[in-house]
Amino acid sequence: MLFWSLQIFYKKRQLENTPVSKVRSAAMGVVELSGMARLRKPQKSPLSNMDACWWNCCVQELRSNGKSTYWATIKQIGSQDLFYLDDTTGRVLVNPCGAELHILNNTYELNAMTRTHIAPVLNGWGLNDMGWFGFEKRMRIIEQVIPDCAPLFVMGELITMGEHLDDRQARFNERLRAIKADPVKMAEADTNHDGNIDPQEWDAFRAKQEEEFLKEEMARSAQMPNEDQMLVKAPTKGTFIVSTESEQELLSSYQWLAPLAAFIGITLTVVGVWLGLMAGWTPTIILLLVGAGFVVGLFLKQFSSNFAIGG
Repeated sequence: MLFWSLQIFYKKRQLENTPVSKVRSAAMGVVELSGMARLRKPQKSPLSNMDACWWNCCVQELRSNGKSTYWATIKQIGSQDLFYLDDTTGRVLVNPCGAELHILNNTYELNAMTRTHIAPVLNGWGLNDMGWFGFEKRMRIIEQVIPDCAPLFVMGELITMGEHLDDRQARFNERLRAIKADPVKMAEADTNHDGNIDPQEWDAFRAKQEEEFLKEEMARSAQMPNEDQMLVKAPTKGTFIVSTESEQELLSSYQWLAPLAAFIGITLTVVGVWLGLMAGWTPTIILLLVGAGFVVGLFLKQFSSNFAIGG
């Protein structure tokens, strides 16, 4: 809890210290953008049937373990499409993979009243809504949606498309692999026609292929719409937020959540130490356990940073 509170403080500070940019004047790197979510491809959310820029569904089943029951996640399915952030000065693509999401969230429980609506969706995902001997399963679907034309706030890394979706180096390497598998193409590299391609011949041939490849890449980029040439994605390190709440609303929630988490963490640590003393544990054992707790907390903080909600 203590490390989680520090993480929230860090996010709050990042939000406060990063100014909101306009799409037209945004520089490459970590940015904050605010505008409206817009569809790239027409699609509907499975349960709410809304025009959705992006959606994700978590299917859970109620299971029992002895005397206790719990909701077990049995399937995660979601939209793989990118969408636009539009702020009237321009548009950029957004890839929400790995983002901390603050978006519309609805839960749909499977019961007699909702079965005709939910069961076909589950069946379409390859899930059976009926149990053994015809008993109805207790299931629910948690649907996250970014509706079309919803207010949108994004904090992430702004890059050009060539640096992310269409990895130029990977495409060139694939081109070379295809050439090596083609005897006719490889014959072009053997300039002295001795049946062998020495390192000098290969280097010259590779340089020629790279020159042709770069010309093709420039022509391809020139044909891309301007709005498809920039993308906001998860930064290599740091905060990535996609939210239908405003920046101010996020800051307000962090304002009380961070100190609350710190207070709970300190309280639980003190209570744990007191219980250890009451149980007759030695101070050395208690200190070792507290230290282990801090190590685990630090690990969980780093883990949650790498695998954010919606990843």
